[in-house]
Amino acid sequence: MQNDTQDDKIILDHGSGGKMAHRLTTDLLLPAFHNPALAMLDDGARLDLAGGRIAFSTDTYVVDPLFFPGGSIGDLAINGTVNDVAMCGAVPLYLSVGMVIEEGFPMADLKRVVVDMQGAAKTAGVQVVTGDTKVVPRGAADKLFINTAGIGVIHAGVNVSGANARPGDAVILSGSMADHGMTILTRRQGLTFETDLTSDSAPLNHMVADMLASGCEIHVLRDPTRGGVGTTLNEIAEKSRVGIRIHERRLPIKPAVAGVCELLGFDPLYVANEGKLLAFVPADQAERLLAVIRQSPYGRAACIIGEVIDDHPGRVFMKPVLAVSGSWICSPGSNCLEYVEESMQSKVARQPYGGPVGIAVVHGLSASAGSSPDRKDHGHHLSYHCGGRPVDVDRCASGEDRRTSESHQPQHVHLRSRQ
Repeated sequence: MQNDTQDDKIILDHGSGGKMAHRLTTDLLLPAFHNPALAMLDDGARLDLAGGRIAFSTDTYVVDPLFFPGGSIGDLAINGTVNDVAMCGAVPLYLSVGMVIEEGFPMADLKRVVVDMQGAAKTAGVQVVTGDTKVVPRGAADKLFINTAGIGVIHAGVNVSGANARPGDAVILSGSMADHGMTILTRRQGLTFETDLTSDSAPLNHMVADMLASGCEIHVLRDPTRGGVGTTLNEIAEKSRVGIRIHERRLPIKPAVAGVCELLGFDPLYVANEGKLLAFVPADQAERLLAVIRQSPYGRAACIIGEVIDDHPGRVFMKPVLAVSGSWICSPGSNCLEYVEESMQSKVARQPYGGPVGIAVVHGLSASAGSSPDRKDHGHHLSYHCGGRPVDVDRCASGEDRRTSESHQPQHVHLRSRQ
């Protein structure tokens, strides 16, 4: 009997926003529909029309549970597409809505979803102008699926893209990571904590409009949804052919979310967000843009998390808290994560990855569990080496296991994901 492989059938990881989703897009979809607008692989397509430029984007929402702290599938479907259009540098105007409803779905729940969509559209200042509804037999769908598509106008002089990052740019993150993904995961699993987690679902178009009106030369706008901040940065580094260096101690994450990530073994860099954006801007304009972002209720915790560098194009680096010198690095599309000295010469043996993530790490186009907490966790393990021997992360973080010599800092970690 022939065994199924990952190439024989679609599995959940193909929708995780990680490496397998990336391969599905580049190996199957791009060759079939190749054209210049699609090849950009941004949050939406930019199209030239006789009267100017527009942005066009679409997304499908299959979240479970349908209702969660901070939102529902209804406002998520509106906000998500509004944000994708805004990340193209456009002013979102019109949306379509398509629903696939399972037979037996409670009418009261459907009305609640529609009310949430209505409120989100009003807040974002967009109109739902067309749509479609299908009802399928019981068991043919999981309660309710929603697709939304949106169009918006791109004003003259605006040119943002994931391919536009330049050396010397500062990298701004508009707020805390992993709020949405960990909220969904814990609610689905029935986990409760003393501090409630809340999704960050929000429309970012008004904040983006203020950013574009600030006069700052914004090169890149992206919302780090599926795959989180880590995957989005790797996509930008690969498309722009630049290196990106981020600083672990600057990464914003709420204590409750960080605690749950560590408890459940998720890296917050690869957990979904639904109300955050990444912006790349010349370093000498970063503080001015940061002030504009912080004026928005959705950007008050914005901060500069890193910078774009000339070296090692296509790679993302992170300066860890514990390091005296050196960075975590990885090639895009690879599972190999290495710690190297600034000389880029010192490397040591690999170790498997899997267990609570005490220190955030960056790797190329993450796979499965770390990137998609709205799917099943496939299990990982993470271990650190100091001076060639395994160490306890908590002890190392507290200083009990650290050595005074620079050569005894954490040297190398290798990530393997069960796909």
